[in-house]
Amino acid sequence: AAGDQGGYKTLIANLAQAARDGLHGSWNSDTSLPNIKNMLSTTGADPSVVTKFAWCATFAGYMLKLAGLPYAKTKPGDHINTLASAYLNYGQAIDVGNQQAWRQGDIICTQTNSGSGSHVAFVWGVNAGTPVILGGNQGKHVAVYIWRGDGTGATQAVRRAWTVPPEADNYSILAQHASANI
Repeated sequence: AAGDQGGYKTLIANLAQAARDGLHGSWNSDTSLPNIKNMLSTTGADPSVVTKFAWCATFAGYMLKLAGLPYAKTKPGDHINTLASAYLNYGQAIDVGNQQAWRQGDIICTQTNSGSGSHVAFVWGVNAGTPVILGGNQGKHVAVYIWRGDGTGATQAVRRAWTVPPEADNYSILAQHASANI
């Protein structure tokens, strides 16, 4: 629907801004930083999410909420779910093994290197067949990484809960964007 497309475009713009801000340290794991404060107040997450736990899911939910797109919620209530595993069954499944079906902004869930949990981020691009992911709590800040499995395990899921607009529904955009400046 048209609303989904507007939300998708907002998501991509917000993610690009977060990535730029992350380069300047304004998304470090510090609850006194304005971006972190806004994320916590908007999501209803406790500051301990940032100080003691992983905040990748809080960042993902925050970005989705800001864009007006569905996000994983706690039950009962309308607070953002702060667990990465909440995104394993989010929206519709995109074939993990078929990168041609992936689009910028898709949710990607990977296994932590200990194998005991999940990490959630956004597909930002593909570099020579290797996913480029943008997410929170990647090195304790918001960052864009070429994901080679370093620090994380296998890809568990790629998910989407919106309609990608026709002008963005092209796999080659992923490869172009991965090599472009943020």
